[in-house]
Amino acid sequence: MRDAVSRQRRIGRRIGRRIGRRIVCLLAAIAGCLITVTPSAAAGALSTTTSESFPGPGGGTTVKGVLVRLSIETRTTIAGHVIGSDRISAWIDSGDRRIQVPPESVAGVPTGTHVAVTLGPAGTADASAPPRVRALAVLGRSTAGALARAARPSSHTVTVVLALPPGARPDTMTASRLTWAISTGAAAFWLRESGGRIVFSVARAIGWTRLTHDCTDVWGVWDEARSLSGFSPGARRHLMVYVPPGSGCPNGLSTVAPSPDAGGYLLVGGTSTGLLAHELGHNLGLGHSDALTCPGSADATFVEKWPPGCTHDDYGDWYDVMGISWDNLGTLSTAHASRLGVLEPGSVLSVTGPARAVLYPVSGRSGLRSLRITDPMGDVYVVEYRAAVGTDAWLGTAANWRGLHPGVLVRRIDPEDPTRTLLLDPTPPAPGTTPDWDRALPVGSSLVTASGRITIRVESEAGGAAAVVVSRDGVGPIGVVQPRGRLVNGTQVTIGEAPAVWAAAR
Repeated sequence: MRDAVSRQRRIGRRIGRRIGRRIVCLLAAIAGCLITVTPSAAAGALSTTTSESFPGPGGGTTVKGVLVRLSIETRTTIAGHVIGSDRISAWIDSGDRRIQVPPESVAGVPTGTHVAVTLGPAGTADASAPPRVRALAVLGRSTAGALARAARPSSHTVTVVLALPPGARPDTMTASRLTWAISTGAAAFWLRESGGRIVFSVARAIGWTRLTHDCTDVWGVWDEARSLSGFSPGARRHLMVYVPPGSGCPNGLSTVAPSPDAGGYLLVGGTSTGLLAHELGHNLGLGHSDALTCPGSADATFVEKWPPGCTHDDYGDWYDVMGISWDNLGTLSTAHASRLGVLEPGSVLSVTGPARAVLYPVSGRSGLRSLRITDPMGDVYVVEYRAAVGTDAWLGTAANWRGLHPGVLVRRIDPEDPTRTLLLDPTPPAPGTTPDWDRALPVGSSLVTASGRITIRVESEAGGAAAVVVSRDGVGPIGVVQPRGRLVNGTQVTIGEAPAVWAAAR
């Protein structure tokens, strides 16, 4: 009898603890505390939640959490110029800990997705390598792959901390200088490129502060800086940690947010406008502007991986701020501007079939500036006309030391990650030859998508505009079609933001 009573008491205590924890979580949710939904909020959690891990199939350990991606930038020198190169790391944030996983193991899974991963050994002799992902289950979808809807003016605040990891010495940077660099550089860039919709301001700047963590544990650096500065993660809030060069840290590192308003974390080792704007762009939910290079072909079919010979060139888009970090900072690509929802009404034409569009320069801020094509296989291509005018005038000056060409550019939304874009090469290199830097589609030339069913041709470039013709299955556009309503060969045709439906000529 005494044993039965003891068991009942133990069961009662366990139930009481569970109910207590649920009440605490409920009160925390009501109070707006860290009940993690976005990676930015999850990155701020220390030990306020308990990670879920349990034995998985085949003896592995299964962990539930949020998929977080970090963009890590380093500096290299090309032709005497210092530029950025980059890689992406992937993490599972389970609340009180973060577990790195190989980025290829979560390819195609949007940032911010709630997942359960079963982990196994690293599969390599390197003890520091992340564990293998033996199984992955999606528990809740992220909205990161969806285009932003109506873009409202939004104010973002940045908390700045000048940090000294162990062994690092301060340079000449001051809190006021970094604040000035953000305000007059990166903040001005995003204000311009968003049409005044995205406003960054520095809420607080903390001078040189010594940390106990170094950059081998960047989450520890951010957690420590968050605690020292009083930063509270949340919507449109950003924590930027500046570290001096030579401190063993990357030149730039940031969380890729699941949406433009999620906020995030950054670490920078410089103050150039390109670097700061790029890292803040990741916090707005933008991935990289990369490139695809295939010998003898402008495009390729992606089935789990790219075909042999094709390379996914990280940072391969030199035209865009989310591409390589270098001397020049031009107009934000219309693919990324669409994701942020900052393109004006009438500036985007979305089609699935034959169409003729007259595109105006992306830097002009007016008229039709982006053609969005959905291939019958579901792939999405974004076409824009980048002339050497306005904020892209550098294309026609000596500052363009890379020798990029102005003209019509074709980007493909990356099938591995919809936050990223791939700049295609309409004049691909022959097998065994070195790729050039000419990515503009010449007048009179065509680019055929991987499916072979969509052809994009530049008809002309004149009068500050480019005429682009889209054909589907060998059928081009039929005459002039009035928006929303006219019948063509007995088929309803829709032009504008909605996809178009087309019929072949009879």
